[in-house]
Amino acid sequence: MSVPIDESYDILWDFGDGKTSKEISPNHTFKDPGTYSIKLEITSPIGCYTMASYPNWINVIESPVAGFDYNPKSLSSFQKQVNLTDQSKSAEFLKYLINDRFILFDRNAQYTFKDTGVQKISQIVSRPNGCTDTLTIFIDVEPKVTYFLPNAFTPNGDGSNDLYTPIIPYQFVNRIEMEIFNQWGDKVFETAD
Repeated sequence: MSVPIDESYDILWDFGDGKTSKEISPNHTFKDPGTYSIKLEITSPIGCYTMASYPNWINVIESPVAGFDYNPKSLSSFQKQVNLTDQSKSAEFLKYLINDRFILFDRNAQYTFKDTGVQKISQIVSRPNGCTDTLTIFIDVEPKVTYFLPNAFTPNGDGSNDLYTPIIPYQFVNRIEMEIFNQWGDKVFETAD
C-alpha cells in the first residue's frame, strides 16, 4: 500500500451496527447503546488488499433522558405547593432547578413557590460518562383572590348574624367600597370602611 490513500482506493468501513461507509475518513453516529467491532478493508488501484479489525472497539453507553410530571396541574395563590415526580430514564444523577436559583436533589420532590406568576422548573439528569439531558417546564401560579360576601344578615341584637361583614383575605385588599340597594334600586347604605 502506498501513502497517502486517496479517492482512487476502494475503502469499506463496517461499523458493526449494520452501517457501512466508503469514505476515507467517515463520521458515524451509533444510534443504539452497545459494544461495536469495527472493520476496515482497503483495496489499492493496482489490486493490493489489506484489512484491519478492531474488536469491541466502540462502547456506546445509553444517554439519560430527562422527564418529570407535576401535581397539582393548577396552582394558585391558595395552592402554591407542587409535587414533582421523576419520570427520567437511565439517569444516575438528577436535580431540579427552580427559577434558576433553588436546587432540589430528591427524585420525587416538593416545592412551595414564594410568589405567583410563571415559574420555571428544570430537571437536569446525567450519567457518570458525562452525558446529560435537561427538561424545562413553565408553570403558572395564578394570583387568585376570593371574596366571600354574605347574602343576608339579621340585625336584631340576638348575637347571631347581627353584623354584615365580608370575609376577605386581607393580604390582597388595600381598599373596600360597598353600596347596598333596596328592591326598587334606591341606595340605602354606602361605606368605604
